[in-house]
Amino acid sequence: MQLFDDAHRMGKKVAVHVHGVEGMRFAVDAGIDTLEHCPFRAHGRIEYDAQLVADMVALYWVGMWLGVAARNPKRAFTDTVGRILALPWVAWALFMTFVALFSIRHQFEAGWKAVLGMYFILGVATDIGFGLWARQNMISQFRVVATQRYQSRGSFWKRLFGSGAEHKTE
Repeated sequence: MQLFDDAHRMGKKVAVHVHGVEGMRFAVDAGIDTLEHCPFRAHGRIEYDAQLVADMVALYWVGMWLGVAARNPKRAFTDTVGRILALPWVAWALFMTFVALFSIRHQFEAGWKAVLGMYFILGVATDIGFGLWARQNMISQFRVVATQRYQSRGSFWKRLFGSGAEHKTE
């Protein structure tokens, strides 16, 4: 397609959101670089990936809570991505290391369903755990944290040497 060719000529990558297997085939044939958040249409209905939905909900709550609670937006972003997207991969890598060591020692072979199932379980467990934690914090502590964040802290020198009010006597 002309649009994709123009983008590639300018050095840009093309990402699309598609629905259904036919849409995926069309996009790949047209020369796109990446497919994003694709619900699958099968048997006349849309089937979403449960892991994707759990990640999206957890990212929403954790990102919102850390965005309010953190003083640095970059820190809030990295903490959110680390907890929801990176931690399951790290836990899965440790699990796979354990499985590999166990299989070498005991002549055991884990099937692909067990391997993918464990990644799904780890991912959904971290999504539920951190998502509920962040939701509870948003509900119970939002006003306090938001008020503290936006209160004037005064200048650096006032905080360093004090405002002088504590030295007044009556």
